[in-house]
Amino acid sequence: PKGIFGLKRLEMLELRFLEQLREIPEEIGLLSNLKNLNLNGCNIKTFSKSMKQLKHLKSLRLLALEQLRLSPEDIAVMSNLDALH
Repeated sequence: PKGIFGLKRLEMLELRFLEQLREIPEEIGLLSNLKNLNLNGCNIKTFSKSMKQLKHLKSLRLLALEQLRLSPEDIAVMSNLDALH
């Protein structure tokens, strides 16, 4: 639901195994305090450009994302990332 992007203090978001999720909404960048994002098992193909706005993101889970295509630049924009699973 789009209303989730109004939760400015949200630190953890679990969207795992949402097979109908095919792209990360641009509004993800509004979650400025997000530290942990779990997208395991979703059908995401590309990253949203607004992912670079997640300055506090420490952990990103991407297991079982068979269709996802990432470039080194996609990861490099998340400068505080400690863990990529």
